[in-house]
Amino acid sequence: MIEGNAGKGFVFSLDATFAVFLMVFVIMASGFMLEQSEQDSLSQLQASRMGNDVLAALEKGGDLQSFNETRIDAKIASLLPLGYGMHLRVETYYYDNGSFFFVSQSEFGPDVPSGITVYGARRDFVSTKNRQVSNYSIARAFIWTG
Repeated sequence: MIEGNAGKGFVFSLDATFAVFLMVFVIMASGFMLEQSEQDSLSQLQASRMGNDVLAALEKGGDLQSFNETRIDAKIASLLPLGYGMHLRVETYYYDNGSFFFVSQSEFGPDVPSGITVYGARRDFVSTKNRQVSNYSIARAFIWTG
């Protein structure tokens, strides 16, 4: 009889240990899921696509190629929904004899506020003169909400 009770105690201890491991696993999985939901990838996707759309509109309208700060700032303000901000950095390279050489970096829009989440978009474009490539530029948009 004593052996039977000892066997029951062992099974009970084994069940309790298994339950503790299962509980720890559930808590860790819940924490992981909570962290993933806080990253809000849908907001990131929306902001990045909005940045790409704004850059495409700036390029198609000839605003990026103009490098006119007033014109670009006004266009950005008219394209962005309320509650969003965007800073634009354009690096320009001059094409000469089969190679590109850095010329300048231009900044447009307000500075990126500190302590917030910033999303990005990029668009490459060329400027031509007499049907020949004269400049290659990279436009980087930094987008935020609030």
